[in-house]
Amino acid sequence: RSSDLTTTQGSYVIGPSFRPFPHSATQSEVDVTTQKGNPNVIFAAWNSFGPSFFGTGYTASIDGGVTWAGSHQTFNPNSGDPANWIWPVGSTWAGRFGHSVIQGAAFSNTNGASWTGQVNFPGASSFDKNLSAVDDVTGSPFFGRAYTVWTNFGGTFFNRIVISFTTDGGVTWSTAAPVSPPQSTGHHHQGCDIRVGPGGVVHVVWANCTTNGQNSTEDSLGYARSTDGGVTWAFASNSVADMNGIRTINLVNGIRCNGFPRLDIDKTGGPRNGWLYVVAGEKNFAPALDNSDVVLMRSSNNGASWTRIRVNQDPAGKLNYMPAVRVDDCGGVNVVYYDQRNVSATQAEVYLSRSMDGGNTWIDIKASDHSFTPGPIPGLAGGYQGDYIGVTSTGNSVWPFWADNFSGIYQVWTAKINIGPDLWSKDTWVDDGTEINPDNGAMWVSQDIWVRTQQDGFANPHQHQNPEYRDSILYPYNPNYIYVKVRNRGGCYASGQLKVYWAKASTGLSWPTQWINYFIGPTLHGNIIHTSMPIISNLAPGDSIIYEIPWFPPNPSDFSGFGSDSSHFCLLARIETSPVAPYGMTYPEGAGVYTNVKNNNNIVWKNITVVDDFTGPNGPMAAGWVTVRNVERETANIRLNFFTPKKDRDNPFLKYGRIYVDLGEKLYEHWRDGGMQGDGIELAEGTKIEVVKYDASIGNMKLRPEEMATIKLEFDLFEQPPRGRDRFTMQVEQYTQLGGDRDVITGGENFELNTAPRRKGGEVQNAVKEFSTNVFPNPFNPVTNISFALPVGSNVEIKVYDLLGREVAILVNEFKTKGIHNVKFDAGNLASGIYFYTIRAGEFSETKKLLLVR
Repeated sequence: RSSDLTTTQGSYVIGPSFRPFPHSATQSEVDVTTQKGNPNVIFAAWNSFGPSFFGTGYTASIDGGVTWAGSHQTFNPNSGDPANWIWPVGSTWAGRFGHSVIQGAAFSNTNGASWTGQVNFPGASSFDKNLSAVDDVTGSPFFGRAYTVWTNFGGTFFNRIVISFTTDGGVTWSTAAPVSPPQSTGHHHQGCDIRVGPGGVVHVVWANCTTNGQNSTEDSLGYARSTDGGVTWAFASNSVADMNGIRTINLVNGIRCNGFPRLDIDKTGGPRNGWLYVVAGEKNFAPALDNSDVVLMRSSNNGASWTRIRVNQDPAGKLNYMPAVRVDDCGGVNVVYYDQRNVSATQAEVYLSRSMDGGNTWIDIKASDHSFTPGPIPGLAGGYQGDYIGVTSTGNSVWPFWADNFSGIYQVWTAKINIGPDLWSKDTWVDDGTEINPDNGAMWVSQDIWVRTQQDGFANPHQHQNPEYRDSILYPYNPNYIYVKVRNRGGCYASGQLKVYWAKASTGLSWPTQWINYFIGPTLHGNIIHTSMPIISNLAPGDSIIYEIPWFPPNPSDFSGFGSDSSHFCLLARIETSPVAPYGMTYPEGAGVYTNVKNNNNIVWKNITVVDDFTGPNGPMAAGWVTVRNVERETANIRLNFFTPKKDRDNPFLKYGRIYVDLGEKLYEHWRDGGMQGDGIELAEGTKIEVVKYDASIGNMKLRPEEMATIKLEFDLFEQPPRGRDRFTMQVEQYTQLGGDRDVITGGENFELNTAPRRKGGEVQNAVKEFSTNVFPNPFNPVTNISFALPVGSNVEIKVYDLLGREVAILVNEFKTKGIHNVKFDAGNLASGIYFYTIRAGEFSETKKLLLVR
């Protein structure tokens, strides 16, 4: 079964280990590749031993790893040691499998079912340790050219790395020519690998080994680069980086092992495009800590310099060996290797380490779901269990391939590791993004959507305020603001589009009927908030971002037909990662909003109340609503706390007014049945309770599972506070008793109380401070509007600065009369980025951030 792993670099789903082509013949030394341009095609091959036959077997999938075909032999005869490639989409031989072995190669036009074109490499002599690659770089002058490199242990280029290439789809191959320079005394070149980088540049690495049989230590890294399709070498050296490989005749249980380098190149077009990544098993040479660690050698400048980094993150003392490397389409560097961290000194598992920052930091993923006991394969060379393993990637998946004897004999195994992007938002605080959400409770309480009446949602994350109705025509620069937090729990950078909708709350909301241009009579009852919604661009694994959407809520008075429910509305946020249905959803959406939200972690829902109930001092000042709900699956006691934060306790609202809590008939009855427990409260008329101190509570309200109730907060101002002391904070928290005397907070609301005179319909009131400002839109491109309100006439100065504090614009520098003013800021001649504007009037000033996005 699959397992989930959450890390600092995102969440991963590790599929079960399986044999893609089980067989009675032993399988070892596996190499694997995929087709550029078609991630559904995967091709792996290995050494196959009967023992009545020896050669190469293969497996292939043409549906992204859902099903697999294969055979215990490819073409016959061959002497084994497979290396694989697939000609890329767009080339003359697109989809053709290429397959090199000791001394020669062949190709298949039938996904491996049959093979033709078997040919020996001209000039090969005592051939060993071959690996291959194809030029799959679009626009390369050598697009479709395939290459094979190996060591000639005899003949003209004795003990050196040589190359052959084909320009006609594998029909003919060039005569072997040297890659590595002549070896120094006591050394030979072995364990080469080849890849084609951006621009069609060919890169080859090898181990410069001390010559000592199966104990020939890898002494330094050799590297060569060709810019003319492997004909000549612009650079070649036997020692670009020191290393101390692990090659030995007996690493564990009598198996031989090597520290040969494996190579891959970033071709994503991203910030590390063209970087070279080489991995090898090394010992007792920093950063290797002990007898066998996996070391990355990285070059960001075409091999001119190299940085050495330890890959495996386990403590010293265990073996980590025989790595292979793959850079996936997300730019992630993936390294597979055998590992002993969890098992005894005679066993091993398979791990995959992954880095999303070019190898600076790593997370380790256990790829195999079983351990095994390494040992030599009977009937083959002494100590042999294979000299390589492999790894490839397809779209949003990484596929490590290895061989072990867990089934009784050595077989090739693999596992699908899902690294794909996974943009999501939380339904509740405890939601972890699992699809389908295991919670069967309310899906309409998302904490990742919140509304603020001012543009301060970044400074107050997840602190929801009931939005205020404001006339968008009379006051176009004074919206409320919706904030949505988007997270990436996947292992790749993720992009998409955020869309936010509103609808009039009612039972049985359906999608998309009541959310898109939905009219009942002349009144709009639901729609998308804006036709132009935020674009989510390259959100890093494990990261999150908050988006801000200005909003003028509907006028509750337009919904008088709903009676006392006229002020209740819903917000729905949907993250789309595809422009076509099902828009990136795991489960295609049906009519039921509840089911859509529960099934898909990229849809979230919040019930809200729109407020339009302000009349000024000496009367009801404001009303707010708080939804109380038992989120448990059994009857539970609920306690509500009403308090003023410590920072505001020297300026208590209760000095100037009264706070009433109207529980309503249902909740009041529950409270009465529970003994009417509370502190800092007094009974008022009907179902109302008056809060008489800044830290009050009412408790022991017994609610059934999923039972909900709405309480109303009323703020009655009997004295106008002095200027500068007319804003207060009121917080309500809900606690649920889960057992015994233990209470756990399960929700809350935050209310900003502004006691300055206000008028119904959202007209701008006297300034909270000596002046108030707002900006809309923000982010903007390239024009935005800055509005400000003055209680009295004053000289006003508005200046704009860049991040370095340099003045880039003066918008206002003159006397302005009392009232509301709007200033247009056109940033058409400025670069994208963050700017700040400062407004000064009299002795007061304020600075706010602007974000210019092109």
